[in-house]
Amino acid sequence: MQGRSYTAPLGDVPSTFSDANRKVLVEGSAIDPDMIAERGVRTVRKRSAPLPKTYSRRQRERGDGILFTVHRPNGQTATIFRPDAPDPDRPGLKYEAEVKRLGGAGNVLDVHPSLRHLIGDVGVPVIFVEGIKKADAITSAARAAGIDLLAIAISGVWNWMSGGEPIPDMLDVPVKGRRTLIGFDSDMVRNPQVQDAAEQLAEHLTRREADLEIVYLPDQPDGSKNGADDFLVGGATLAELMALARPYRPGDLQREKMTRNEKLRRVLADLTRREEEIPAKSQRGCSMRSAWRVCLTLAEKRGQLVGDGIQVVVPLLTGAEMAAVGKSTFAACLADFVEQGLARRIKRQRSDHADSYVLLGGVLVGNNGEAGGPEKEGQRVGEERDAEREDDPGFRAIPPLPEMRWSAPGRKARRGLVEGTRRVRQGKPLAADAPSKRRPGKKRDEVVRLLAENGGEATRAELLERFGGSKTTWRDFKKQTLADLLGRRRQYRDQPLSVGPPVVELTDEGIRFVAGWAEAWQEHRTIGAEQEAADEQKRNHMMQRIAYRRRNERPADPDPGEAEEESADGFIEELQPEADDWRGHPLDCECQGCLCAPTTAYVRIRGGA
Repeated sequence: MQGRSYTAPLGDVPSTFSDANRKVLVEGSAIDPDMIAERGVRTVRKRSAPLPKTYSRRQRERGDGILFTVHRPNGQTATIFRPDAPDPDRPGLKYEAEVKRLGGAGNVLDVHPSLRHLIGDVGVPVIFVEGIKKADAITSAARAAGIDLLAIAISGVWNWMSGGEPIPDMLDVPVKGRRTLIGFDSDMVRNPQVQDAAEQLAEHLTRREADLEIVYLPDQPDGSKNGADDFLVGGATLAELMALARPYRPGDLQREKMTRNEKLRRVLADLTRREEEIPAKSQRGCSMRSAWRVCLTLAEKRGQLVGDGIQVVVPLLTGAEMAAVGKSTFAACLADFVEQGLARRIKRQRSDHADSYVLLGGVLVGNNGEAGGPEKEGQRVGEERDAEREDDPGFRAIPPLPEMRWSAPGRKARRGLVEGTRRVRQGKPLAADAPSKRRPGKKRDEVVRLLAENGGEATRAELLERFGGSKTTWRDFKKQTLADLLGRRRQYRDQPLSVGPPVVELTDEGIRFVAGWAEAWQEHRTIGAEQEAADEQKRNHMMQRIAYRRRNERPADPDPGEAEEESADGFIEELQPEADDWRGHPLDCECQGCLCAPTTAYVRIRGGA
């Protein structure tokens, strides 16, 4: 294999592999040259050695690269192309699959042919990595160390799925009771898309009872991302790579992300302080505070630092559920954030994507998107007060209190509703008689949050300044706002207006929590049927998502007045999928597909909306 090139088999066709590409794989990724020959690799040249015609014309005109033979777990083969220069229109796509292969399998996994005998041996550990180069680098290191390790390549972090379901190749690799590792690049804790893909893969493997571990690779010395092949090229051993693995627990990736990213913690702390700029005197103001906390939660989970804050995708349906408000109210709150200079909107590029917003936290972020140092002017806002929280790797911007809902007014049956029929107006069944729901509401929720932040106490001045109007007196505030929290029962036309045990008590200075206030607050939620309302909202949103995704599978209902009666249960039961289909995700699923599934302003579906 010395000289300018050597011949490597590619299926039944001999082909030439250039010395430049050999250098990329051998020196750049620490792959054993014998493994390259065993796999079947050739160099692609646009003119002299083009891609096979199983690739599209656009792909064949792309230029130079490396064509790998992919060996699937079931023994079948395919090819995959790694261009030297990624597609500028799809910068994150490193590998391109053939699109015109007869009976094409779509996304597939790759197992080096020398490892096929290890696929069914559950006593041999298996590691899933992104890309053939990384898998072959690990296999080369294992071969050199005399270790049995099954390295499986996924062509992209999401390519273990297709159409929302795990690809068949995933099920061809037994993992029950097997030591299974996920070895994605180090940007797994920095890139929201990679983090979400890793979490979804971890959940899938956990459901299959794998003994799951996550490999947390460090970044490169210059701060750039580090892959398994880069780690080994840097002089590390396979044992050192495996030593970076830790047993998987839900939330570990998020904790690792916050531990590593001090800049993100500082900006989140600044954005948390900006909540104080939102007044809580009115109904809209209290709803805006709830919406802002939702934005911070999404930013903490999937946000990316940019020049003037944190960019995050904010889906309306998911945001409304988290904030315990309606979709239109949540949308209005986002518009208010933009108008008041708290956020900047980035319009979606495609109709099936959700809008992105940049939560503006510029006092801690420089022009290059990195958090500035404390020595800069204007960047010490609240630093001493929040130093302990910012230094805590487990820092969370949102207090762990559930969002409360506003009271629900009673509804009367509309004219024309006939028992046994389902007449629809604006996508919803006509309402039957329903009593009002008296709940503490968001303003009292904000009072409880203030006490929780202040050590369980608040003075009259603090309460009136934050929640009272210009003419509100302490007496009026106690009667209108604090009565429910004090457990005082009022009557109107012989009907109780306030229910629930006391959460606070009066003091000479103001109010404070009573003993057992958290349990009392939870009882208020139970009495107000908060959870039932949340489940109903999620259920309705789930049906809207299903209707949107199936909009091309069947026509809309004919005349709504003539539609046959069908319950929501029946509609959802009809759509129950195979395991791991997105339609089988729980109502509170936070995967990227469920979070970003859009909905139209008007959808007509059977059994409700």
